[in-house]
Amino acid sequence: NRKYIDKAVIVTAFSARVQGESTKDFVKAYKELYGEKPGLYAAYGYDAINVINECIAAAKVKKYNVDGSKLCKKLISERAEFVFGGLTGENMRWNAEGELSSVPPAVLIENGVYVQ
Repeated sequence: NRKYIDKAVIVTAFSARVQGESTKDFVKAYKELYGEKPGLYAAYGYDAINVINECIAAAKVKKYNVDGSKLCKKLISERAEFVFGGLTGENMRWNAEGELSSVPPAVLIENGVYVQ
């Protein structure tokens, strides 16, 4: 029954029903490619690729044929300053052990519709 969940706020890493622009764009593109709505792991994968891309840009990596271990060292050295916001959370940061801390999205339900 919708009246019991109206005005509820839930915390979830991702929902394809959220009305935010970045989510809507991602869901549309995903549906065009795969014919279905994306799930949580699709959003995690999308964010992961964007994190890697932005880390490489922040580390000012210019060579595409750089040695893998040198690339990892360069990315780790930039980690302390790197902050990412994507589909699955905002203010994502990684500590020295590689553990993630972030603020997951909170979703408000109004009239049975997920809004951000």
